[in-house]
Amino acid sequence: MNCKNQTVFIGDNLPILRGLNSGIADLIATDPPWNKERRFNHLFGTNPKDKKGREKPGFDDAWTLDDVKEEEHELLNSQHPDIYHLCSLARKMHGAGMMAYLIMMSTRMLECHRILKETGSLYLHCDPTANSYLRLLLDAIFGQKNFRNEIIWHYSAGHHPKTDFKRKHDVILRYAKKHKQMKFNQMRMPYFFRTEAEKDREFKFRDEFGRIYRGNRTVDKWGNPRRFYLDEGTPVDTVWTYLREKEMNSLSSSGNERTGWSTQKPVALYSRMIEASTDAGDLVLDPFCGCSTTLVAAENAGRKWIGIDRDENAEAMVKGQLGKLTSQTPEFWRDKVTIRKCFGRHNEWPVRDDLGKIPHYKKHFDRLYREQSGICPGCNWHRDAHVMTVDHDYPKSKGGRDNIENLRALCSGCNSAKGTKTLAQLIAKNKKNGVWNDGLYGRETPIDATNRKLK
Repeated sequence: MNCKNQTVFIGDNLPILRGLNSGIADLIATDPPWNKERRFNHLFGTNPKDKKGREKPGFDDAWTLDDVKEEEHELLNSQHPDIYHLCSLARKMHGAGMMAYLIMMSTRMLECHRILKETGSLYLHCDPTANSYLRLLLDAIFGQKNFRNEIIWHYSAGHHPKTDFKRKHDVILRYAKKHKQMKFNQMRMPYFFRTEAEKDREFKFRDEFGRIYRGNRTVDKWGNPRRFYLDEGTPVDTVWTYLREKEMNSLSSSGNERTGWSTQKPVALYSRMIEASTDAGDLVLDPFCGCSTTLVAAENAGRKWIGIDRDENAEAMVKGQLGKLTSQTPEFWRDKVTIRKCFGRHNEWPVRDDLGKIPHYKKHFDRLYREQSGICPGCNWHRDAHVMTVDHDYPKSKGGRDNIENLRALCSGCNSAKGTKTLAQLIAKNKKNGVWNDGLYGRETPIDATNRKLK
């Protein structure tokens, strides 16, 4: 890890995720925006004010293409064209808002995949609004074979539409980084019976120790009849419902966990994910930590944790929930949680230290120029070596550092135009201004292109 345990980063999670080392997280469990095309405020869709007249925290879950940065478009289009094509198809089927939402999620899920350990897993909370699109997206990033479960969380609250069935469930998509190496702890739950008579009919035998069980026609590997004991329970299935377990229900407006966010989830829900896919001391990451439900569940389970949220009120939210819902007091968490601000004038982005350092750019120029075949990645034109220079893909002002993966050989024109932009932003700008070589005439120089147009 290149940051402390129990750290909360405040800011856009994409550059923060880019700054975390690869292979550090055992589990990513998160509840991101769902593209519900509405604003969620602190109190159930209202627009409340605090005592000083300031608006309480909220977030917009309505997406347009203007909400997605040019560099995110360009990053997917140039480095992951298949995923970008998938996002474009969603625009035709659902609209521009879905394309923007999927681009936002794609860039972040690609980083999450990198950050996970080989034994790690992802639990992505969503609902029927976009779960079919997210399933395709995660199949493209993680691989279809690493899809493990579609979990249905069934709760009691829900709208009462006049022309549809009542909507009372969310979807949780579970993926492994590598399914043959994933960590998974089989969990069990009590058997569910509608009546005591039903239980007595099924479990009517007692062994020599007095334990109640039901018989089965199958046998184990030694040829003995298999027994299913009442006190062992049954393995947890993919339908997590309040009808069987009250703690799996949605939160009441007056419960101890409730913070006022209409999108808040119960701690018990995320505790199950954490206990199933991690062991004590493992690291849990939530890149959309919001009400800090994942962080509280991880702390109570004895796991390390890191949270990211863009709301400037996240510090108070996290410390408040940890003080209410863990064994430690609010005073304990006041100084225990590390807060790193990554917005405005604050520059506390994490910096990867797993890529190695490059002390002298000039020593690596020949390698970069050769690997790029003399092509400037900023404008896609072939350039002579004497007009090329080494620059950063992500500038230091945005968390980039001197490592092999973050260096490119750019032509002098692109180097000047880039400034404090990322390489993806520069490419988007050059394409917009007609500087980009689209490859229709091969790897010709700008002078060749000018002569061709004159002819």
